[in-house]
Amino acid sequence: MERRHDSRIPTDLPVTVMQLDDETETTGGLIDISESGICALLPAAVDPGTMVQVNVLEVSLYGEVVYSQEETDGFRTGIFVEQVLLETSNVTRIVQSYFETSASTEV
Repeated sequence: MERRHDSRIPTDLPVTVMQLDDETETTGGLIDISESGICALLPAAVDPGTMVQVNVLEVSLYGEVVYSQEETDGFRTGIFVEQVLLETSNVTRIVQSYFETSASTEV
């Protein structure tokens, strides 16, 4: 059963995740983004409940790690984006704009 409430936009973008408690940074790839969160593939696990800053496309998001599941090529990490700190609909527009721009330059 699908438990997600928001549609997801698949992405293939670099992402940096910084843990706010000790400023540990991890670089990985953004798998998808929605109005309420993101999913990233990271090389190391991040404990659920950890507050993080996520940097993607020159935008900083703040959120809480919900899960970090090991896969063959890293850790699939779900992050709930704190809507109080960010207008998340703007992030979705930025990502959509990125894809539209990429598609128009490939012609």
